[in-house]
Amino acid sequence: MNDLLENINKIHTTDIGIMRIKRNLGMEIINAVNWCKKRIKKADKIIKNGKNWYIYVWDIIITINANYTIITAHKKMERKRTRYNKNTKGTRREDLIIASKFSAKDKKAFNEHWERNGN
Repeated sequence: MNDLLENINKIHTTDIGIMRIKRNLGMEIINAVNWCKKRIKKADKIIKNGKNWYIYVWDIIITINANYTIITAHKKMERKRTRYNKNTKGTRREDLIIASKFSAKDKKAFNEHWERNGN
């Protein structure tokens, strides 16, 4: 984590990376690299897994490789799994949120989104 923050000035991306960040976040960001650097400084959590860093800030995950290249940035999504509900007749299935993987803040945001969009 400290290595990434100490070398924050080395962070860069490619033209394709800029397009991927804008598309995944659904924003028209003028300077994607500076935007990501600001978010990295405010990160809730930074994890190094293998050669990549995963920066968690608000509802966004930024992925940076060992060469300090921003690979992508995307919004966190709730993972779902489908399970057969034995309490109902037939083959009705219901989606279950895997609760152990997400914080209370993430669950609250997901539930608010779910209610707003009627899904």
